Amino acid sequence: MKAFFNPFHDIFDNYLGEVVKCKKIEEYIELEKKFIAPTISKLGKIPIRLNKPETKVTAVYYFLSLFLIKWAGEHIQSIVEALLYREKSAAVKYEQIKMQNAEILDNSEDLKKMMADTSLANGLVTQDLENRIRNLEADVIAKE
Repeated sequence: MKAFFNPFHDIFDNYLGEVVKCKKIEEYIELEKKFIAPTISKLGKIPIRLNKPETKVTAVYYFLSLFLIKWAGEHIQSIVEALLYREKSAAVKYEQIKMQNAEILDNSEDLKKMMADTSLANGLVTQDLENRIRNLEADVIAKE
């Protein structure tokens, strides 16, 4: 959240003061070229029309809304790109570690198999001892 809101701390002093001064779309487009990357959407336009005849939004509100939406979009884009980069680099590091430790993983699998075999053998030994104890108990009872 901080990464999103930090760019907005000084937005009025640095950007919105100039946006408010724009009277025509051409002035706003020049300002947008100066402050916002054109990769977000077409200059001076957004898919939602704030300047419909029914709404009669004044140019200042239109320019402010447009600038803030694009400003937020630009910073969300940079946050998503950073997260995707971290994810990609973590996956690459994981593969490197996995390859470096392949022998350890193989030894771990062998150890698990040995432990499974040992526990099976221990179970058989325990069952055999229990059977001997029962036989001895039966012999003692028979002799008594």
